[in-house]
Amino acid sequence: PDTHSRAVNAPDGSVVVVTWNVLGHLRANLPAVLESIRRAPGAWEVIVADDCSTDGTEDWIVGADLQVRPPSGPVVRIAQPSEHGGFIAAANAGVAAARGRVVVLLNNDACPEVDFLSPLLPHFNDASVFAMSCRQMPGGGLCAGRFHMGFLRIRWNDDGGAAAPTLYADGGAAAFDVSKWRALGGFDPMFSPGYGEDLDLSYRAWKRGWRVGFEPASV
Repeated sequence: PDTHSRAVNAPDGSVVVVTWNVLGHLRANLPAVLESIRRAPGAWEVIVADDCSTDGTEDWIVGADLQVRPPSGPVVRIAQPSEHGGFIAAANAGVAAARGRVVVLLNNDACPEVDFLSPLLPHFNDASVFAMSCRQMPGGGLCAGRFHMGFLRIRWNDDGGAAAPTLYADGGAAAFDVSKWRALGGFDPMFSPGYGEDLDLSYRAWKRGWRVGFEPASV
């Protein structure tokens, strides 16, 4: 019965914000995240994946007016690895706690536009889609790659045109199919504390025959 209850109350999607000892970023950007899920279709939750911060992050989340409670339960929850382990450990802990079928990973300094979720979701109606990367301002989000002399060369493009395939979904601003993420085992701890893990994960998804895309309307 408990399992059935959790399934019935599960949200459609989860936004996981990875953070460590930068409470100022959360204060500045988490309200925009909450506003975006309020406007998104379906029910959403926000998980703060806190890498064992010592700056009062947990106390602020518990004490601030963030515990909005729709029928599916509290919007903001906290997930932590067992010990401080860097971005990869925190992100994996956040996704492990996610109850939605789609999870959106955001860095703590990301301030999403209020409608950034809506363009992402329809892509996941296609069973072949693993991830969709958002457009980041400034900088881009569309990435091409090629092998040259044994190395993988990548090139970024700030393209505001139509959705397109991309080499990898940026771990700081992208949506992932949770079941596929878990099938791949998430970010590989080999890259700890972090950097290159999102490229590796997307590359493994491409090798499985799953697709990774870029959605420029999600900013």
